[in-house]
Amino acid sequence: MKRIVILIIAAVVLLMYSCTRDQIGETYELDLVLRDAIASVSPDRTSNYYILPDPSHLEDIPQDPKNPLTTEKISLGKMLFFETGFAMNARKSVGMRTYSCATCHIPEAGFKPNRPQGIADGGIGYGQMGENRQMHPSYSEDELDIQHARPLSVLNVAFVKNTFWNGQFGSTGVNAGTESVWSKNEDTQRNFLGYEGIETQNFEGVLSHRFVFNKDLVEEMGYKDMFDASFTDFPQAARYTTVTAALAISAYLRTLMTDRAPFQKWLKGDPEAMTVEEKKGGILFFGKAGCVRCHYEPNLGSLEFHALGVRDIDQHPEAIHSNPQDERNLGRGGFTG
Repeated sequence: MKRIVILIIAAVVLLMYSCTRDQIGETYELDLVLRDAIASVSPDRTSNYYILPDPSHLEDIPQDPKNPLTTEKISLGKMLFFETGFAMNARKSVGMRTYSCATCHIPEAGFKPNRPQGIADGGIGYGQMGENRQMHPSYSEDELDIQHARPLSVLNVAFVKNTFWNGQFGSTGVNAGTESVWSKNEDTQRNFLGYEGIETQNFEGVLSHRFVFNKDLVEEMGYKDMFDASFTDFPQAARYTTVTAALAISAYLRTLMTDRAPFQKWLKGDPEAMTVEEKKGGILFFGKAGCVRCHYEPNLGSLEFHALGVRDIDQHPEAIHSNPQDERNLGRGGFTG
């Protein structure tokens, strides 16, 4: 009987070993095929092209030459991103200091609002990850600070030269040569300041989302030392403003990377970071499915504009104060004409 038990155990071990060896063999083969697929379409013919920078290695992160990244500026920007104390220009007193950037760009929800639209000033409630935020009963729809399109994630936005749904912000990238239309709207006039997309959009954003930054408020909220450390090159008269606040927030946003995603860990040498199915998906993505034809930048995005046939926000049953004539519905054409 004892001998039979030993034989059974030996058979099970041998079977498990065979299965494991087969799995290892399949995984190794998939690794080779995936790396070859990536290298065949990568601009530098290696898979390293798609490795995102470590957020702590500031020199590797794409940045605006006019807004160089520093640890002090990033720390300030992170605090301001979550700080509700500067929401002082709300339409009603009940809305003051009740929202921040993170109200509509929630980390746990992929830095999106987890509902069709984000509501900053004029919103109430939250839920676990923003899904229960609604219009405050004392506000009317036209008093809300609400997005008329689904807010975009800010992850990997450092690789986006021109921001907003139509790419209207930023003086470089695809906006070079579109100077004739910059004066059409007050917000796009900010392109003449010569900054890239993230910074330019945030110059407009801190104002349109009803934030206030001045020396008295910065001191009251306890941020003066952080502003001083972040903007030593600014004279004190210009150091505690919506401009410097926008630059700090932009610096923080540039460090938000998906550098710890399974694909990133696999690229850096961990063969077990991705499942067999994920590797097969990657082979399709970079190969036969042709996804990489549109998603070819290091962040798996592109600087192009595409008409994908998706519905506009006014067609969503839960949309608030939406307008089918909204310029955002025209995409890139709403900016360039």
